[in-house]
Amino acid sequence: MIKVKNLSKRYDKNIVLDNLNFQVDTGCIYGIVGTNGVGKTTFLRILAGLSKPDNGEIYIDNINRVGNKSNKKISFVPDSASLYEYLSGEEYLLFFASILDVPKELRKDKVSYLIDLFNLTSAKDELIKTYSHGMKQKVSIASALLNDPDILLLDEPLTGIDLINSHIIRQHIKKFVKADKTVILTTHLLELAHSLCDKIGILHKGKIVEEFSTNKLSLDSIEKRITSVYLGENSGEMMSK
Repeated sequence: MIKVKNLSKRYDKNIVLDNLNFQVDTGCIYGIVGTNGVGKTTFLRILAGLSKPDNGEIYIDNINRVGNKSNKKISFVPDSASLYEYLSGEEYLLFFASILDVPKELRKDKVSYLIDLFNLTSAKDELIKTYSHGMKQKVSIASALLNDPDILLLDEPLTGIDLINSHIIRQHIKKFVKADKTVILTTHLLELAHSLCDKIGILHKGKIVEEFSTNKLSLDSIEKRITSVYLGENSGEMMSK
């Protein structure tokens, strides 16, 4: 379980996270939705240990992640991954496995498994610079799974992804949590949040202002709730479907 308590972060005078509180159960796909600039990426970076909060705590199985090493492995996939484009897909994954200290005798088998899992076999020997955006995203997510993490953080994972690659990525996110693992993803795509996530939290003004289970609400109901949150505050912003 991940429990966030009174998490705050500001950049100069701009308050991004304001005493943020919520929790995510193990085995859950949790979607954080909101307009651009509300702090979705900032939160993921703090949870991944890439940024420090000004205040607050993040407990993972009762161990405070902030300022301490968690006993859980966490992998973070940014919205636009920086890959070494003059390596082939297979070379990149083998290289990344070495960075993550995957045992040398296991690297080749693990990389081969992930290449097959993400349907990259036919392109594994081609340079990454020739890959489509969707293929690069699959390589990025595959690299995040090399060390068998317990928690996977995905920042806008399907933005700009074609239908086939989107389907492959969705299927493996669902498969991942079935092994008592956890996914937290950010998105402004309501259809994605509704079809993929178990729970959705609306992030607004640095707080989760509303949270609900997707199996209890239709996509239309979710859109109305989110629109009400933002337009009710005269934000002038519409959520994208």
